[in-house]
Amino acid sequence: MVIKPSTRIISFTVTEAGYYFDQNDQLDLGFSELRGDGDPITLLNCDNLSHNSSRFLSGFLQFLPQQGSQELLDWVKQKTSSPNGMVDRITP
Repeated sequence: MVIKPSTRIISFTVTEAGYYFDQNDQLDLGFSELRGDGDPITLLNCDNLSHNSSRFLSGFLQFLPQQGSQELLDWVKQKTSSPNGMVDRITP
């Protein structure tokens, strides 16, 4: 992935248990969750639109070929899921 100079924010959330550090703040690869991480992966869209992940995935699958990312496109199609799930149903 190439981060463009116009990129200003990449936002994400990690829960306390998601860091998997040992007592010396080093990544502890002894956790089974880390050893088995990678395939498959869920792309979870947490916005409040109906069919949010279906909409996201459709656009993402159209975007990747435009960027010359056929290998990534193939991987996304084979190894990811993208379930719909609204965070809330209250919209302005």
